[in-house]
Amino acid sequence: MHRERFLFVHGIGAAQWAARFEIEPSTHPCYVCGEPLTTSQPFAIDTLRGLVAPTCTCGNQNTPYCVVRDPRFGDLFTGRAARGSSAQAPKQTFGRVLRLQQRSGSADA
Repeated sequence: MHRERFLFVHGIGAAQWAARFEIEPSTHPCYVCGEPLTTSQPFAIDTLRGLVAPTCTCGNQNTPYCVVRDPRFGDLFTGRAARGSSAQAPKQTFGRVLRLQQRSGSADA
């Protein structure tokens, strides 16, 4: 996942964001230097919500992240509302076409 597409969310703490979307923050060693990095920056991308660890002190920007799907968009695999949420998945309108035909003014046409 390309991190330059992440929309970082300000004004909400990591604990509140994690509780809101039932995200489990985690700590993992940096892939370069081994320093422990904790997922603590809220972000959103498309229908996903998550936490990403800040850039490591060694300069590594490829830090750990955890992500879930926003319950408003349903379960990723079944399309149903996730985790018993009362939110409904958006209605799909694929294949539905409304055709308007203009009638001519005469009854013979």
